[in-house]
Amino acid sequence: MRSIVFSLVLILNVSATYVAAQTTPRFRTVLWASCQGSAGASSTDDGPVTLHDLAVRARPALWFSRDEPLIDLDGPLPREWPRRQARDATPEDLVYYRITKLKSMSNDVDLVRAFQERVTADLRPYITAQRANPEAMADVPLDPPLLRQLKEVVIRYLFYYPNELGAHSHVHDLESIELRIVFEDADERGDPRVSNPSCRQIRVAALYGAAHGLGLYTNMLDLDVVLRDRLDETSLVLEATSRRTPVAPGPGGVVSPPAAVADDPLAVFERLSRSDPFWPLLVLVEEGKHASAPDRNGDGMFTPNYDVNRFVADAWGVRDTMRSRQLSPVFRSDTFKKRVPEIAVDEAGTLRQAQAQDSWAAQAFSRYVRYDYRVRRPTEDREVCGGPLRDVRDRNDSMKQYATDLTRQIRQGHPERLLAGKAFCDDALVHSSVNALDVLQGLGFGGAYNGFTHWWERISASARFDGGTGWAATVPFGFQVPGLGGWTVGRLSGPWPGADARKSMDVAYMPSASRFTDWYAAVGLDYGRFESASGIEDGKRLAWETGVKFRFPLPDWGTFLGGRIGIRANGQSPLEHPRLVFEFGAGIW
Repeated sequence: MRSIVFSLVLILNVSATYVAAQTTPRFRTVLWASCQGSAGASSTDDGPVTLHDLAVRARPALWFSRDEPLIDLDGPLPREWPRRQARDATPEDLVYYRITKLKSMSNDVDLVRAFQERVTADLRPYITAQRANPEAMADVPLDPPLLRQLKEVVIRYLFYYPNELGAHSHVHDLESIELRIVFEDADERGDPRVSNPSCRQIRVAALYGAAHGLGLYTNMLDLDVVLRDRLDETSLVLEATSRRTPVAPGPGGVVSPPAAVADDPLAVFERLSRSDPFWPLLVLVEEGKHASAPDRNGDGMFTPNYDVNRFVADAWGVRDTMRSRQLSPVFRSDTFKKRVPEIAVDEAGTLRQAQAQDSWAAQAFSRYVRYDYRVRRPTEDREVCGGPLRDVRDRNDSMKQYATDLTRQIRQGHPERLLAGKAFCDDALVHSSVNALDVLQGLGFGGAYNGFTHWWERISASARFDGGTGWAATVPFGFQVPGLGGWTVGRLSGPWPGADARKSMDVAYMPSASRFTDWYAAVGLDYGRFESASGIEDGKRLAWETGVKFRFPLPDWGTFLGGRIGIRANGQSPLEHPRLVFEFGAGIW
């Protein structure tokens, strides 16, 4: 018996030593990590990284349609903005990136002080508690004290295409995605939820793909949700497959291990997270129109509720068929063209075609997938922004002059509107750990928050007819319905001064805030005195309303124009005082 117990202890000790000696697979969205103690072998680098290093490591691969018309153009794709002199053009593919926001772990003053202590005296005035010049901080090593001051960084990648083709085609097209990158404590796997973290890490937490000038169309992939799902699934799979079989002594009393034992936890985690999310991050580029959407698992297909997992009903998706000048009111599977060829990442971490020996696949990969591009900050582009360390107003003046020269040269397009709309030459904003935007987002003010949504997109007001002419306004607090999706908002309505119309207050539900056409339903109160041909209504009356909402996007204005046609009734009976109601106005709700 003693020999059996000793053998079991020996086997367990050897197994534990073997597992500890292996490097724990880290979640793929972790860009950098420094670990302490027994987890030291899990560190990714010997030293600190810079913000520029993070932009290079996090850059996405772009996957174009096989019918993308710009593929056959001479020159790179995407490329830099046109040069005044063609001989000055950069010959390789180029993507711009902007550091749009820095968020402090405590307050903006402490973060600014930490940066200023690490730059030369002549650069310190360019980093303040409100704004920071990207050129002054992009190459500052993020050492441990500075890492402790950083909570979040947002990087915007900008893709310039010489044309947008299809419906409403035009010269010059500037598309973008944003990555929200967090600084946090975690374990060796990259799990920030543990109680005793051994690592400090930098991780991509969300991807936002812009689409057609309206923030509500943004394609969002919440990588925090993906991380939690994959790590939790690993635990569930291990628990379900780790049933131990009885161990019986073999010949001579020596313990024989069972023929089948549980999978190595490290191997299980590696298999479950191998393609979810795919790394590097993949961006599907809409054919001709160039809207951007994530491809979470690298299968070359766009799958709602998977590739986009937040605000799915509002997300634009990828509508390749719009290049044929046919409008696509909603995303459907037949509006998307599967990307080719199949892709993979080899053992060395190189992105390549899945069919390694297939010459056609190799040619298609080099043609339709762009990853080895050059990255450049807009403030480095003297042609557009002028001197990198100039005041932001001077840089924007240079940008306007560049746009004027380009328009005069080509006589088409609106380069100034595109550049200004993306804040091309601007500084990064510096925020405290908690700021006004965080509070408004927590309250649900105006619905979704991302770097592409303007404040005025959240406001809705309209003219209304309900027994007479009046007004309607939506209280700009939108709450998503868990599990169901859609939005719940408050609405007030009343008569114009001197007019006679019903007064009401409602809670309304609608499946989407951005679709061209959708149904809605509301329940609330009609109140006050109102006289009609059917009688006199007075006091507070329970009311319900249902109908259809129409929206027409106005990208140049950053909002929607639309209306409602509905049926409303109130009173003791569900069908008492039935009538048609109409609205016409602007806004998402």
